Amino acid sequence: LEVMESILAEYPRLVKERPRLMDLIRGRVCTLCIRRFAERAPFPEQCRLWRLVLVLIRHYHDLLPIECEMFATMLSRLLTPGET
Repeated sequence: LEVMESILAEYPRLVKERPRLMDLIRGRVCTLCIRRFAERAPFPEQCRLWRLVLVLIRHYHDLLPIECEMFATMLSRLLTPGET
């Protein structure tokens, strides 16, 4: 997860120029993040997942609008008092 985060954060222009990479991010990385949050991953893994999600939202929101909306909803639920 840390390697993916590093690559996606450091090279957004290169990643955006390659449609196949964006398809992989949408199909594999976003799906992995959503699935692991639903499974209640261990805390260290959740921290790494959220860091990766924040990179996706910051750099790729224009190409991943649906996925970023899902991540924002999940984050707001996490931060809402009384939610589990």
